[in-house]
Amino acid sequence: SLLELQAQYIEDEPTLVLFEESQTRIHSMALIHEQLYQSENLDRIDLPSYVENLVANLYQSFGCGNTSIQFNLNVDPIYLNIETAIPCGLIINELVSNCLKYAFTQSLAGEININFNEINPQQFHLSIQDNGRGFPAGFDVENTETLGLRLVRMLTCQLDGNIVVDSGCGPCYDITFVELNYRRRI
Repeated sequence: SLLELQAQYIEDEPTLVLFEESQTRIHSMALIHEQLYQSENLDRIDLPSYVENLVANLYQSFGCGNTSIQFNLNVDPIYLNIETAIPCGLIINELVSNCLKYAFTQSLAGEININFNEINPQQFHLSIQDNGRGFPAGFDVENTETLGLRLVRMLTCQLDGNIVVDSGCGPCYDITFVELNYRRRI
């Protein structure tokens, strides 16, 4: 809300966009805390519910209400601790935001697939793919300096994870990681 109030006084379009992107990042973290407060278990996040709420919020934030972008969610019944859920939520936020901003600019129709599966206890796989127009010619995803993709790489490292990007038919981000150790709170 504070960023939204401040944004009313910004006339510079690039700065306004940065404020709006910051708002979606903050909201993805706030959703985690909101779910914790509503949960019987205060140290675990119900991932399917969280991902569904996060995606709906992003869809609405990007003004996609009149488009034909379909989300296909395949999320195992996973409960993650907050140390792991926050970086996961931010990764999903960044990658889905990129899909909504760049993948379907020529056509309002498309699909975004989100798969979040447990490989074994404590190890997980997250995959986000769209069937949009793909990366622009000459775009080097491994060496880009865009804030969103730098954040994704940093957060994947924070999760002791590995990221593989395939740009075959629409970008596909495959991330494997382990659940971080939970720090008990008083």
